[in-house]
Amino acid sequence: MKVSVPAAILPPSQARARRFSVAFLLLAVVLSLAIFVWKRSDVFPWIGSCNPAGYSDETFMAYCHSSRFGDFEHRAYWKQLEPVMQHVQAADVLFLGNSRTQYAFSTQPVLEWFEQHKIAHYVFGFGMGSQNTVPERMAEKYKLKPSALVINADPFFTDYVSITNQNAFEESPTRDWEYKAKMWLQARQKSSCADDASGLMAKLLCQGKDETLYRYRENGHWDVRFFRKNMHIPVKVDNNQNLGVTVDQAAQIATRFFENFGIDKECVILTVTPRAQTPLAFATELSERLGVSGIFPMPEDLITVDASHLDPDSADLWSSQFMQAAAAKLERCASAAN
Repeated sequence: MKVSVPAAILPPSQARARRFSVAFLLLAVVLSLAIFVWKRSDVFPWIGSCNPAGYSDETFMAYCHSSRFGDFEHRAYWKQLEPVMQHVQAADVLFLGNSRTQYAFSTQPVLEWFEQHKIAHYVFGFGMGSQNTVPERMAEKYKLKPSALVINADPFFTDYVSITNQNAFEESPTRDWEYKAKMWLQARQKSSCADDASGLMAKLLCQGKDETLYRYRENGHWDVRFFRKNMHIPVKVDNNQNLGVTVDQAAQIATRFFENFGIDKECVILTVTPRAQTPLAFATELSERLGVSGIFPMPEDLITVDASHLDPDSADLWSSQFMQAAAAKLERCASAAN
């Protein structure tokens, strides 16, 4: 019969071998767990692949096209992770819609018009396919009472709620931790990637090239310089595409939306930002059905960066024409409220 020898009385070489084996096994388990957690973006976000070039005292990272970071802006507003909602609440004019709204109205002509007329505005669109549910819930939570709304109906009134939207609104300690971690990572990246940054943290955090969007806290404008490359795809009108919602359905949702916002329809402007498949007929018919103003500039030779979002030059031209057409109504509504 074979007798087991306790480790305490094993020869020194065998005891050392056993201790080494146990230590190696424990190390393997710990490393495996660390790798598992590291690869789970919902457990441990990371910012090292995100482009750090857009930080300033006025901006924060709204989105990074990395599975390890992704969207930040939705929950930043919903949970006041950034000091932004006081600016939204103070705005006389809110621009609502999706990422196409952000590209089209985050322009110098828009900024200059509102500064010149001393009217507060906020470009309050969101990426990731966000539609009316996001601002509607924000309005309810933060008691938003703008004097006028500009809405990109491309479409907007659908009640569609994306996974990103669901995550933003989710009441969960895990979700809270995830986004607080993203806040902390932004602060570390910003400080580590200063002009004179060097050392290990700079190497880990400052080499990222993934597409990244930054957002101005005070007016909601996006800084799109570090996002998509410009593919120069021309704008066209396409009135035959399936938008997933009819004019009748959109009109019903819009009526409820205006009531919940407490906005006078006289101070609502519908538009549609041009793209490679611009649903112009849908937007114009919806504005007529709702009895609200519709402003639809379509200057020639507009270009998109990716078939969906106007490039900077086209956005400047388009938004300039929009502001000229909308000026009288925006001034009248802002004056009436003040």
